[in-house]
Amino acid sequence: MSYEHNEEWRMGVVLALAWQEVQPVEKVSGKGERFVSFVHHLDGDGLIQVSQRSADSEEQIVYRLDRRGGLIGVFTCSAREGDQLLYDRDSGFGKRHESEVKCSTMLGRLASLLLASEIGDLAP
Repeated sequence: MSYEHNEEWRMGVVLALAWQEVQPVEKVSGKGERFVSFVHHLDGDGLIQVSQRSADSEEQIVYRLDRRGGLIGVFTCSAREGDQLLYDRDSGFGKRHESEVKCSTMLGRLASLLLASEIGDLAP
């Protein structure tokens, strides 16, 4: 299955995060869902990390992407269980399709928060 179209859309979201003046970029939804993104570097393939945490969870899910929007890896972090790898593109570990879908869903919610904050900044 090709994720090319998906990655093209993701690249727009990832680059919007990369060009934010302040890093890391933190956004919180009205439901308390927290997103934190950090651009480690844009050299070569690049490395952009986005974490997501629900308001009612101690566990956060961390997505690592390249600058073209390609998913590199996914892992969870929690105080109780430490870090757990869910998906790694290079080794083939984990379920790619499931990870790609969850990443796109997360980025869709983050993109809507970015857009809402831009609209808010433009309001009189």
